[in-house]
Amino acid sequence: VGSTGDSAYVPMNSNQRLSLQAKLALNVGGGKGLVLSGFYQDSKYRDYNHLYKLNPDGDYNRYQKSILGIASYTLLLSNAAFIDFSLSGLQSEYNQYVYENPLDSRYVDPAKKQYVSGNAFLTAGTENWHFNHATTSITGKTDFTWQVDNINQLKTGLDFTFHTIEYEDFQIIIDASTNYKPMIDSGGFTYNTYQAKPFQFAYYLQDKIEIDYLIVNVGLRYDYFQPDGKYLIDPNNISVLDELQPPYPDSVQADATSKSQISPRIGLSYPISDQGAIHISYGHFFQIPPFEYLYLNPNYRIPLTGDYPENIGTTLGNTDLKPQQTIMYEIGLQQALTDELGITITGYY
Repeated sequence: VGSTGDSAYVPMNSNQRLSLQAKLALNVGGGKGLVLSGFYQDSKYRDYNHLYKLNPDGDYNRYQKSILGIASYTLLLSNAAFIDFSLSGLQSEYNQYVYENPLDSRYVDPAKKQYVSGNAFLTAGTENWHFNHATTSITGKTDFTWQVDNINQLKTGLDFTFHTIEYEDFQIIIDASTNYKPMIDSGGFTYNTYQAKPFQFAYYLQDKIEIDYLIVNVGLRYDYFQPDGKYLIDPNNISVLDELQPPYPDSVQADATSKSQISPRIGLSYPISDQGAIHISYGHFFQIPPFEYLYLNPNYRIPLTGDYPENIGTTLGNTDLKPQQTIMYEIGLQQALTDELGITITGYY
């Protein structure tokens, strides 16, 4: 049995969080001004694990940190035209470990968790994996709006986002081969690193037409996504990787292809009275999959035995997943019943 500890009660699902937010507006040039805003969040928490009730210090500590900065500016070209500019950067980090130093002498042989059997509380042992995940996203966006005349308002714009994804996890080895001292096997199955730099871009053009009896919004949008990754050619034959180490040869994996779509959209609003209107819309939409679906377990590690965390298993990401493509139809009614009360009914397909 491990150390008997000090019998103190400790929280097993604690959560400490620091959040800061700031905003600054400056008058610059002939526009509406420059607006700078920022958000910072730092949290440390633990997820409750009933098995560690008698050995709470052996379970994972989890850390999340994010920093968001946004700069926006509106440039007035005339009484009928203006341009909105926006630039933002987001950096998020996730770290998971028991002790920050992977060579900390307090890490122990995972075999000590086998001192008990079945569903008994663990009386010794530590979780010996380290996880370090970081994502950085830089986004730029600009929109141009022009009221051409009393009928037409044109709007066009583009946005782009560059992502950098960095992933690292490793197991601390402690057994007879290491003289029961913590060690990292940087070239083995229990050490994994990955980096990807996906990129996405979009451009749209829209015309809002307003006449006495009808309002029409019609437009086109183009979306492009480059995943910057490789995918397993034959996931049903993953055993071919048993004798290989990353980076894998082109015979077993291929480059993910870029994805794009042109999406038409139209919306109509027809006033049926001075207090009610019917609206109808139709549109195509393009959404890239969550990055978890693309980059999970990127080096295809499927252990047959051993103590491995949940993100190392039979589930593999696929960087060549197709985006979600949706065609949406909508019809609705807006009606004022009194000066203070109204009703909206909308149907979707």
